[in-house]
This record gives sequence, C-alpha cells and structure tokens, in this order.
Amino acid sequence: MITWPTIRLKEGENPYVTYMKRQVLVKNKCINAIATGETGSGKSWGTLYLLSQADPTFNIDRVFFRASKMLEWIKGEDTLKGKAFMFDEAGVDASATSWWNDINQALKTLYQTGRRKNYISCLTVPYLSDISKGVRKYINTRFEADGYGNNLTKMRGYVVEYNGDMDKWYRKRLLVTYQGGSDYVKQLRLPKATESLLNEYEKKRNAFQKLLEDDLTIKLRKHEDKKIGKPQELTDEEATIYKEALKGLSDQETADLLDLTLITYRNRKIDIKKKGYNIPKPKRESYKSPKSKKESYTSPIPRNMPFLGNIRNTKVHNTP
Repeated sequence: MITWPTIRLKEGENPYVTYMKRQVLVKNKCINAIATGETGSGKSWGTLYLLSQADPTFNIDRVFFRASKMLEWIKGEDTLKGKAFMFDEAGVDASATSWWNDINQALKTLYQTGRRKNYISCLTVPYLSDISKGVRKYINTRFEADGYGNNLTKMRGYVVEYNGDMDKWYRKRLLVTYQGGSDYVKQLRLPKATESLLNEYEKKRNAFQKLLEDDLTIKLRKHEDKKIGKPQELTDEEATIYKEALKGLSDQETADLLDLTLITYRNRKIDIKKKGYNIPKPKRESYKSPKSKKESYTSPIPRNMPFLGNIRNTKVHNTP
C-alpha cells in the first residue's frame, strides 16, 4: 500500500517548511535535502529562503562552499536539533574525481551517523548524478529549480524514499490537507530571502568564485609547465654557448668563436635544448674554418722513385 507524506496546511507558512520542521522537531528525524538545477535556475536563492523559514537562526555563516568547512562547523556544534545549513554548489568543489569521492564519502558518513541529530541540510548541485549513489540513498527531500521570474523562484518539491530491497527510489508529492479538502503540492513559488542575507550570500559566493578561479589558474599553469617543460637553469658554459648560438651563425663559425671543436659545440647544443631552450637554425652560409686547413707536407722521397719509400728505414750495405 502506497502512503503519501501528509501535512496540515498552516496559514502563512510554506507546506515544505511545515514538513521539514515537523520531521526534525516532532518526529525526531533529519532532513537531507538536495536542490538541483542549471546555473541561473534559482536553486540557491530558493534554498536560502526555505532554510531561513525553517530555521529562524539560519545565517550566512551556515552557507558553505567547502565540505571541510561544513564538517568543521558540525563538529563544533553541541547540538544540531532544528538547525539548518547549506552546502552550496557542491559539484564545483569537486576539482578532481578522487577528491569528489572523498566528499561523497564524507557526506555518506554524515548522513549515516547524523540521522538522530535532527538537523536540516540542503546541498545544491546542477545534476543529481554529481553525487554518488551511496549518498543518494540517504536523500529524503528533493527540490528541482524551474527558473526565477517576477521575484519568485519556481521549484518542484518531492519527498524521496529509497527501498533497499528493490534498490529503487520513490518520489512522492507532499499532500496538504485543509478545511474542506486536500491537494498535492505541484509547484513552489518562493519569494526572495531577506535582502541582507542575499547580499551577504552574493559577496561570499563571489569571493569563493575568485578563489576557485585563482586555484584553477595555478593548476593550469602547473599542468602547462609540466607539459611544455619549464626551462632548467644553464651552467655558465652553457649560458655562454646559448648566447652565441642565438646569433644564428653557422655551427662551425660559432664553434671557432668559442674555441671549441665542432663535435663538442653540437653536443653542448643538444644539452641546452634538452633543458628547454630553443636554438634557431643556423644561417646557411659558406664558412671555412682556419682550423680545418691542413699543413702542407713535402715528402723527401722523389716522386719518380716511389719504391724507395719501402726501404727508407732499411739499412743499406755497400757491396764489395
């Protein structure tokens, strides 16, 4: 038999606010909510309003952009009963797959051990797939942002139940009873939170965005340096050779200027290139090294007597 989550309509209060307060304050449970929606859909502003209505003590200090900060705050609280907190843009904090797995594990542990702490939590992500299946099992409330307009955020709300035996999730609309009838909550039209809260939120989000961009820039530069190869420091001899090599002279001419053999100079060039330095192609000009000229040698043996070369080291004896 299918049962539907039901609450009695309370005048002037959003039905989901009534539901969340009842779950944590009366039924001794907790709210593990998630709000999904693309950028600009209003999921963050809608969440701010719902949490501020469910918990009058909710403030900007309980809006977190880093999982570590959120867990530190939870650890430092003596009681969480009825307290609301928000992990905003949780997917952005996942800069690497392994790190995101750590976040999923931390959330799973929180939801497993914190069921009796009676808190109200909501994390926002663009898509439900941004969190692991292990975490999704403990989500019991979901909001889907439909956009923002006329100073109202449109959201669809669901109470979520997971059946471990069937390995299936069930989304149920909240049933609201009132004098003379009942109806399902089809769409939430949420006004803005207080101006002060929204202004503080925008400042905190912008600061986080700048910090995130700085971190990404550093990581990209490290990746580029690793991929391209950052030039290594040259020795004094290599620095001198590199300076001369940049002039674009032929290898032989540069080797003569440095008083090096051609082979030695070319080997030094290879070492310099391996350290990440670019050496332009030498000019194609005719150059004859004075060192390449061989000294002329005149043989003492007459050209018309070449056979004497075979006996020039042979002792000659006079015959009687």
